[in-house]
Amino acid sequence: MASSSRMLVVVVVAALVAVACMKEVELKQNEDWLPLKKGYSGAWEIKSDTPLKGPFSFRYETQKGQRNVFDDIVPTDFKCGTTYKPEAEY
Repeated sequence: MASSSRMLVVVVVAALVAVACMKEVELKQNEDWLPLKKGYSGAWEIKSDTPLKGPFSFRYETQKGQRNVFDDIVPTDFKCGTTYKPEAEY
């Protein structure tokens, strides 16, 4: 994960789901779900006009229609390069 206060880049890897099969990834900011864009490297990113604040929740949908939500998976005091996993296995 790389970030500044207005840009967040994440690599989303969901168990049992090939990353190439990801159709959509969104970040929850306040009560709104904001779409991330897939970059050339396969990482998903979002650029914001206002500072992004954690904790961060993500939801995704695969090409086959599988959906999942990871609530507050990345803490407010996250560290770049760290892997954050959900408490439950998916």
